[in-house]
Amino acid sequence: YSCTSINKISGFRVPKEILYGPGVVKNELGNVLKKFGAKKVLVVTDSGIAKSGILDSVTGIIQDAKIEFEVFKDVQPEPPMDIPGKIADIVVGQKCDALIGLGGGSSMDCTKGASILVTNGGHIKDYFGTNLIKKPGIFKILIPTTSGTGSEVTNVGVFDNTELGVKLGVQSPYMIGDVAIIDPFMTLSCPPKVTASTGIDALIHAIEGYTSRDATTMSDMFGIEAITLISDALRIAYADGSNIEARTKMSLGSLYAGICFSQSGCAGVHACALALGSMYHIPHGISNAVLLSSVMRFNYISTIKKYIHIAQLLGENTDNLSKRDAALLAIKAVEDLMTDLSLPRKLKDVGVKEEDLPLLAKNTMEGKRLLAHNPRTITEKDALTIFKNAY
Repeated sequence: YSCTSINKISGFRVPKEILYGPGVVKNELGNVLKKFGAKKVLVVTDSGIAKSGILDSVTGIIQDAKIEFEVFKDVQPEPPMDIPGKIADIVVGQKCDALIGLGGGSSMDCTKGASILVTNGGHIKDYFGTNLIKKPGIFKILIPTTSGTGSEVTNVGVFDNTELGVKLGVQSPYMIGDVAIIDPFMTLSCPPKVTASTGIDALIHAIEGYTSRDATTMSDMFGIEAITLISDALRIAYADGSNIEARTKMSLGSLYAGICFSQSGCAGVHACALALGSMYHIPHGISNAVLLSSVMRFNYISTIKKYIHIAQLLGENTDNLSKRDAALLAIKAVEDLMTDLSLPRKLKDVGVKEEDLPLLAKNTMEGKRLLAHNPRTITEKDALTIFKNAY
């Protein structure tokens, strides 16, 4: 089911290779590195992944392949814009010829950013915007340890511009990883709170990608399947993190959602959430969650048929309802899901001050790249209304 016109010009970009399935990291990572001819690899991750034992399992595979490696484990959540440059300096100094991004979106985004800095030079802030990168980066493998960000298959990296106090994106085909390896086993140690926040982020990717004004029939296929998988599995993965079937569905749902929005773009939820996350340093998934229903309520009148379909995919019965009432069930469904996941629903629940709402609305306008995809035009006045309704 798709309401998107087939009469539009569209493209389709994904990594050169996507490897997926339980145990695929153990079985294939060494082969991928050997096939590329890697001599020395830099693994980029964060301290939490290092402590969890996941880093040791990955470096053990690299050792078994008889390939040298270095580790950078200082990636921070909502990464400041200086981190890709620090990683690039290590790549050059240690003469590494490949990168592995291991972790959530922050680690993978920093890996992508460092990759292009090695070959293009400069600072990551030089590339904030769209298609400003001139050369491909060095070889990069992306391995997610959460089911949420989709960064392993997208052409975007997001960094905190500490000078402006906003989070901005680098968007380019050269930001796409060379190989994405998606292994549900990598997500088994993900705690419930992170499972919830990253899982709702994946659902938002799918919803925004599916309802984007730049949606295509191909992006719709991935968005629809992503919503279906996440609807089936997220509550179960949250309640029982050891359930490999739920983890597998979530890994695949996150992957599909990433492919969807990489083609058609995220939109108003993410534009508002980036402003919120930069000002309050709230985790990305939570920033999205508290704004989701308010943005959906603003948007639904512009794409009612797709909202009705989203409601159905999320398990709502739309029989014998008016189109408006059926579409509004999509908002009810995501609110019920967030309640079940114990996610905050309002800005005041995450410590936002009411007097900051006008500045948040103003900063949202910096996200032109995202706002351009929104199915309904958002002005600064509209953004303020969205924030007030979310408060």
